[in-house]
Amino acid sequence: MTSAEEKITVDHHEEEGVDLKAQHESVYDILPDWGRPWYKTPHLLHLNLILFFTFLSGIYNGYDNSLLNGLQSMPEWETYFGSPAGAKLGATSNGMLYGNLLALPFTSFFCDRLGRVRTLLIGASVVIIGVIIQTASQNFAMYTVGRFILGFGVLLSTTASPLLIAEVTYPTHRPYVTACSQALYGLGGIIASWTTYGTSNWSNGSSWMWRTPLIIQMLFPLLQLSALYWIPESPRWHVSRGNIAKAREFLLKYHAGGDEAKGGQLVEYELAEITYAIEMDKQREGIQWFDFFRTKANLHRLFIIVYLPVLTQLSGNAVLSYFLHIVLDNAGITSSHQQLIFNGCLSVFNFVIGLVSLTTIEKVGRRRMFLIGSFFNMINYTIFTILSARNAQEDFKNQSLSKGVIAMIFIFYLFFVMAYLAIPTTYMTEVVPFHLRAKGYVIHTFFLTGVLLFNGFVSPIAMGAISWKYYILYCCLNLVNFIVIYLFFPETKRLSLEEVNRVFGEDVLTDAHIIEEVEQAHNGRA
Repeated sequence: MTSAEEKITVDHHEEEGVDLKAQHESVYDILPDWGRPWYKTPHLLHLNLILFFTFLSGIYNGYDNSLLNGLQSMPEWETYFGSPAGAKLGATSNGMLYGNLLALPFTSFFCDRLGRVRTLLIGASVVIIGVIIQTASQNFAMYTVGRFILGFGVLLSTTASPLLIAEVTYPTHRPYVTACSQALYGLGGIIASWTTYGTSNWSNGSSWMWRTPLIIQMLFPLLQLSALYWIPESPRWHVSRGNIAKAREFLLKYHAGGDEAKGGQLVEYELAEITYAIEMDKQREGIQWFDFFRTKANLHRLFIIVYLPVLTQLSGNAVLSYFLHIVLDNAGITSSHQQLIFNGCLSVFNFVIGLVSLTTIEKVGRRRMFLIGSFFNMINYTIFTILSARNAQEDFKNQSLSKGVIAMIFIFYLFFVMAYLAIPTTYMTEVVPFHLRAKGYVIHTFFLTGVLLFNGFVSPIAMGAISWKYYILYCCLNLVNFIVIYLFFPETKRLSLEEVNRVFGEDVLTDAHIIEEVEQAHNGRA
């Protein structure tokens, strides 16, 4: 094989046997025609069904985020823990983030050395421990420690899951399946919000009114652990560890249905593409964190990784997600019963919109959806801020203004969820190459945690001090987001994980020399 840095071009040619040809620019060009939809194709149906269990990471993460909103609206929880507010309330919401920070140094090591599946196993196990401690909490400190441990496990599992999903899915399914795993984050929110609403109606006043929703969270990682034996490891991870045979075995079984005659061409192409990309990585003097600074392309990737948390958490959504009860109080809706119903309805709405967004990810594209989302976030949040200001000035006595505020929350989430719920994780797995993918997730999570800490500590204090005026910050940030996306976020639709390198100006495995090797390998097995 030639040097990974050498670009090879040859004229179009044809040979007997399998003909991949030099004009093929994407793995999409050589996909076999199975003659029926994926859900009627056994090997594809099997793969997608077992991947559902990796989605559970997003579900129990979404459950936890919505759960905190519900618990804060329950008088029994408030009374038991001494009505936490301000910095103390920030410590409660940020307890999980401290666990995230502690897990950061281990995440890349576990994913790259132990594999994606084993990391998922460790993460789910730690989540269970954290849930048990929270459920058994006797005081505020014990509850916060439980959230700390929960955060450690959630980071491991929510990092390993999208990596695994992106690296094992069938080429045409990858953007949809990866995005679906994040859209189901909303399903966790639905379960949590309506569970807290249901237990809040218990009349005995027992602490089990808030302990029950906590312990239900444990069901998801338990179910995940029960299925991990059947979840296959990433073929890219196998290649990185030198297990080419295991990688080919996976591709033949799950991407080609064991049919060498019909799917062998795809298997050889994918295997050669993966091997080429990882061999190119190995030609470097070891994979280091500073690789992000060694090339213009990697600096571009690093900027995207660092900026994505701004898009997903500083668009105004964090204020509405974690401190919805304060927003509703500011809108004049102070009834615990009404707030819990609103939280449940909003969770259902977000989940439905998240599923709808899956239909746009390939048709509209990642970049265009980001642009649309940031533009309408700016418009909608500005209207939301104006209505909130007017409502406060009239002492919340104008019911029409209160209804307008509520309507704008739903309209804001319509565009936010469409653009920012599922697509960012898909985009992350695409723009970062294999050798830096786990490290990229760690860097992304580090900055995400920093943004979340800002939201957790600053937002409740700022909202208590200046109320609706704090929303102006997010109106401005949404304008900045639109400009940054337009200038720096490239399109990645209809490209394999390795082919995305092209949009960053790097070589990809479409060279005729490599394709000839694929032809020879497949014809040799025919």
